[in-house]
Amino acid sequence: MRRILLAILVLCSNLFAGTEPISTDTSNGHIKKTSSGTGESGKPFDWRDAAVTRLPHAVVFYVDGSGSVLTTGTKNPIKLPYGGTLKGWTLMGKPTGSVTVDIFRATSGAGLPTTSIVGSGTKPALSSAVENSSTSFTNWTSTSLMAGDNMAISLSGVSLVTYVVLVLYFQ
Repeated sequence: MRRILLAILVLCSNLFAGTEPISTDTSNGHIKKTSSGTGESGKPFDWRDAAVTRLPHAVVFYVDGSGSVLTTGTKNPIKLPYGGTLKGWTLMGKPTGSVTVDIFRATSGAGLPTTSIVGSGTKPALSSAVENSSTSFTNWTSTSLMAGDNMAISLSGVSLVTYVVLVLYFQ
């Protein structure tokens, strides 16, 4: 077993022999062609120093009243596949009306979410409108989401709205 492990280590160390290191553009995190910007013919890149830019994610909550005005309360729990930090939200509804949305979370394994991540902060809302969005999270109790979190939305102040969609953007 030790001989096999030693052989694998030797192969791995030889794999990067003769490679040229890569670098990243610090202004945007993009990988440059090589450290010199031109590269040498026949040399592969040394990907051990590669920087990765995380792609944004979104979680979508929707509530459809099937033509009837939406009811208040907690709706549509989901489990997050990815974690990250909230970057913004968009709320859309139809027809023109009013609704306020709170966002609840529970850690994985804790069951249905009941704790607001908005807290005393400004909740996503429509007021005689069909769309609203923000990138501000002032006074929210949390903007960090963890993979496996259980999440749900809670509607209040519903007037005329029969369909609502809340999109949370995070990275």
